[in-house]
Amino acid sequence: MSILTPTLTLNLPLRLDEAGRWRVGNTRIPIETVIIAFQQGSSPEQIVENFDVLQLAHVYQIVGYYLEHQAELDNYMTQYVAEGDAIRHQMEALYPPISKEERIRRYEERTGKKIADEILGR
Repeated sequence: MSILTPTLTLNLPLRLDEAGRWRVGNTRIPIETVIIAFQQGSSPEQIVENFDVLQLAHVYQIVGYYLEHQAELDNYMTQYVAEGDAIRHQMEALYPPISKEERIRRYEERTGKKIADEILGR
């Protein structure tokens, strides 16, 4: 009788892009998109349905890796969320959000077309 002693070489379908972000396979989908969808209750099949460029086997591999290395990947994702928040704050400081009415007013001023009544239901 032999005892099974598997040797596992982990070959994840991930690549590091030029910005230092992990992407799934040859897609533009970042690993955190898959992980967040999984955390929110999506099955690997649902994730592939929502992101049809992904392969089901790849999603299962990423979910499995996440479950084995949760703390490490949570830290990675926290870093990207913080960086994304900082960029969003910079953009909002440079380009403050404006109301729909102000956008319409600017459009009308720029084009000479009157659209406010139609869009705003007046």
